[in-house]
Order: sequence, then C-alpha cells, then structure tokens
Amino acid sequence: MSRYRVRKWWKWAAMLGLIVGAVGMSAESGASNGTETYDVVIANGRVMDPESGLDAVRNVGIRSGKIAVISSGPLEGKQTIEARGLIVAPGFIDLHQHGQDAENYAVKAADGVTTVLELEVGVADVDGWYREREGKALDLMTALKKMTLMPAQRLEMRAPMFKYKGRIRVGADADIMVFDANRVIDKAMYEKPGQYSEGIQFVLVNGVPVVKDGRLVDGVFPGRAARAPVSQ
Repeated sequence: MSRYRVRKWWKWAAMLGLIVGAVGMSAESGASNGTETYDVVIANGRVMDPESGLDAVRNVGIRSGKIAVISSGPLEGKQTIEARGLIVAPGFIDLHQHGQDAENYAVKAADGVTTVLELEVGVADVDGWYREREGKALDLMTALKKMTLMPAQRLEMRAPMFKYKGRIRVGADADIMVFDANRVIDKAMYEKPGQYSEGIQFVLVNGVPVVKDGRLVDGVFPGRAARAPVSQ
C-alpha cells in the first residue's frame, strides 16, 4: 500500500472515530440537540445526585414524567422553573407512613416527600439509636442519600420500579424536590401538627409540580401506585 493511501486511510479512520465518539457522548449524557422542547425545565439549580455524586449547577429537562436530559447548557421547556441558588435533589422516600389520606399527602408534599409507603421499619432500641447519633451532623449529600437513594435501593430488588427513584439521572422518574438549604425548617409542633415545613420551593411527582413557589398546587394528582410484581 502506498504512503498516500495509508495517510488517506488513517485520515478517514480518525474522522470516523471522532464522529462515533461524539455520538456516544451525546447518547450517554442525554444531551439536547438544541431544538428540543421539554415539558418542564428546571434551570440553573445546584443538582445533587446521591447515586453519581454529581454536585454542580445544571439544567434538567423533563418529558413524559421522566428525566430526559441533564445539561450544563440552556434548555427550552413548555414550563420553566428557575432554581438559581436552590438545591435540586430527588424527592424523599418515606418507608413508614401511616396517614393515607389527602391531609397527610399534603403535609408530605410540603416536606418534599414524593413516595410514601406503609411498611414496618425501625429499631428496637429507639432511645439507644438517638443516643448514638446525638450531637453528630451529616453533610448534605449524605443526608439526601439516606432519604432518597438508600430507601430506593432497599426496595428495588423486590420492586424493580424503585431503580428509577431516588436519583437525578437520565431515565429516572421525575420525582424531584427543589429547596433552599438556608431556609429549610420544620414548623410542625405537637400542639399544631398540621403546620407545613418552609424552604421547600418546588416538588414534582412524575414531572408534575405539586408544590410551586412554596405553596401546594390544588387539583393535581400525578401519583402512581408503587408495587412489586405479583409472585406466581
């Protein structure tokens, strides 16, 4: 083979490699081609994903109840949530929730909880559990992991649908909370248990806002049953 033909072959091979590499990167990140419009875009928030460890300002595009793209570039949406200065994280998963009615669901939504289950969990020595943890603090990512990813992982072998919860990644359910880390505080007291938490600005269930600008949205019920397959 002549030197000219060798150089020409390597030139085309290199170009093909660049094209294939670019396509692979786009598919992996779920990157937008700049012309797509998403149902909802959460813009300019600090995205924290306990599974991958991502902690950076990103834009999140949601379509058909799923996270379709996570991008450092701008996205177009039919509805845009401005999250500058706020945390964008998976919605909380509560494994032990007794109140299964509209009043309790409203309180949970205001707390940033997007999945509630009436399971039996806990420890035998409650006082000892609290004593062991007294005075200790968790960093924010660890705290989020304990309330989102870890409950999902606990259930996903029996209920595979939980592989798509507790994460901020492409393909995951768009169960998302957006909150102000400097303002989050519980307000419920023993005498007034129905007082909502503060600092939770937006909560989405399957991509539909149920809390918007810190207020519950009336008349929306986007929740779906969370069930394991029936064993034969």
